[in-house]
Amino acid sequence: MVKLDMRVGVDAPIPQVVEYICALEDAGLDGAGIPEHPEGGRDQIVALTAAALKTSRITLWPALATPFARHPAIIAGGIQTLADLAPGRIRLCVGSGDSSSRYLGVRQQTVAEMRGVVRSIKGLLRGEEAKFAGEDKPGIKFSHVLESPPPVFLAADGPRMMENAAAEADGVLIRSGLHPALIRKAKENVRQGALKAGKAPESIKVIFATQFVMAKTDKEARERARARCFSLIQRPARTSGLGNAFQGPSLQELGIEIPQVDKAADIPDSVLAEICDATGIVGSPEHCLEIITRAVKTGGVEHIFCTGYGVDNMSQVALEGLRRVVLPGLRSL
Repeated sequence: MVKLDMRVGVDAPIPQVVEYICALEDAGLDGAGIPEHPEGGRDQIVALTAAALKTSRITLWPALATPFARHPAIIAGGIQTLADLAPGRIRLCVGSGDSSSRYLGVRQQTVAEMRGVVRSIKGLLRGEEAKFAGEDKPGIKFSHVLESPPPVFLAADGPRMMENAAAEADGVLIRSGLHPALIRKAKENVRQGALKAGKAPESIKVIFATQFVMAKTDKEARERARARCFSLIQRPARTSGLGNAFQGPSLQELGIEIPQVDKAADIPDSVLAEICDATGIVGSPEHCLEIITRAVKTGGVEHIFCTGYGVDNMSQVALEGLRRVVLPGLRSL
């Protein structure tokens, strides 16, 4: 069965966040990722720690950890501490922080820098020395490491980052939609990166992260996704949280005619539906199940990270829809 993880933001007090993650575990979801963002006002690692102490099965992970918010050595130490608390239930995912960097006034990490970050973190978790101040300066080495260190994933939007993630990391978090053509393109980038690094492509775990909006009806869900869809068709297409994962030409390549509109409300409903289906899991529980089923059957997707924002974060409607419709439907695949 395809694995489903859910993004759980820290907009609410941490006891409520933990309660929702416990409900996700009870419903049968596989994982919960907690974001790191300067506007959150609550600490990512502390929130994950609280969730680790209250759960027993679900995988927990930072979604994402950024090397300018926490030093790579501190990230490695934090994730190892979490793995002490919840053995076998922790993964790490690091990202370049395209949206957070703009809020903090720092430079987003380059592809080469992220490759070095992953290499250093994996080395520290294996008990190796990592140098951060230069080769002629002392390095650091953890005095304690776990027998089975948690896997390290790298988030990727574009082809170069996907290839580098496959080369250095244990897995890739691909921030794209679930249209079969996008899935094929992304998986080919990962395959090429693995082959160039002398790794077996099948050894690289791939998680597809995608917009998630579930409501009682397709129309309601699409209306909630309208503003985000509008941001995806702007030129240049730099959108908070999605980088350049989607651009007008890419959507046109999928056969979607991109309208020339000045505001989100002007997107025709028929086009809005096409954009939603190409770039996310948006709709009623039944329609969301259809989108996921298509991704599994035509794209071979094995793991999905559902990213809800705003009113869609910690949605009780989504929780009930997953429990009642989506998860039972996926068990039959």
